[in-house]
Amino acid sequence: ERLRRAAKGAGRETREFKVAYRASLMRWHPDKFAARHGPRLVENDRERILARVNAVARALNVAFAEG
Repeated sequence: ERLRRAAKGAGRETREFKVAYRASLMRWHPDKFAARHGPRLVENDRERILARVNAVARALNVAFAEG
């Protein structure tokens, strides 16, 4: 849903959809997220947060594949 809203309803083959996907993936990519926010994560919550970030990145990939 978030990817569709970011693409403003554009179809999967449009440039807007691809730009929205790339921007979302750069934000939620596990390595990028850990590098950007890792030092601020509470150690007790770190694994749970990074697992959720991985789930979001996977969901973005599925949403992009399905259109």
